[in-house]
Amino acid sequence: MHNNPEYFPEPEKFKPERFLKENEGSNDNVVPFSYIPFGGGPRQCIGMRFAISEIKIAIAKVIKAFQIVDTPDTKIELNHGDMFMMSYDKINVKLVPRTS
Repeated sequence: MHNNPEYFPEPEKFKPERFLKENEGSNDNVVPFSYIPFGGGPRQCIGMRFAISEIKIAIAKVIKAFQIVDTPDTKIELNHGDMFMMSYDKINVKLVPRTS
């Protein structure tokens, strides 16, 4: 499905910008549920849970090594939408190495 030109124009080209929200009106619009990186159903990727665990460990290591500090440019503006999925356009923060 990921190589089908019906769902992804020029599927052989590396074009990560096709997934950006700014491109919703373009020809590169992604059809809902056409991008399934780990597959689905009984043939789902057996490495999916491992990959998600690895991401969580990497984030934990960053949080352990750095303190997240706000900057003068930090302004949190909530995008309204689903009440369970809060999203923000941009959050400016600085990572400061922890001393202890």
